[in-house]
Amino acid sequence: MNIAIIGTGYVGLITGLCLAQKGHEVVCIDHNSEKIEKLRKGIAPFFEPGLKEMLKNSKVKFDENFDKADIVMCCVGTPSGDNGDVDLSAVQSVIDEHRSKGEFFVMKSTVPVGTCEGDMIM
Repeated sequence: MNIAIIGTGYVGLITGLCLAQKGHEVVCIDHNSEKIEKLRKGIAPFFEPGLKEMLKNSKVKFDENFDKADIVMCCVGTPSGDNGDVDLSAVQSVIDEHRSKGEFFVMKSTVPVGTCEGDMIM
């Protein structure tokens, strides 16, 4: 299966590497070109036991965009502000970009209960 993971943080990168290890064709997407270049060179952006080895032995592709996928997984960050409000702008951007493409869409980002009600529903 062809899977696009949008976001290469803790959730996205680990998910992508594990799915590739199971035999899926995976491309991990991030708009940070410096981060993508490091990942292509096998340089992990954070420490996780076994991550460096998985990254070096993986067939995951890293890019800033993709053409088509059977499944698109949203794994972008949802940082909290000082007042506790969650910044969903990255999630909304991914939804807006993929809303009408007809792809099977999976929300894996951590979002508050009720986020996918109303205008955000695909």
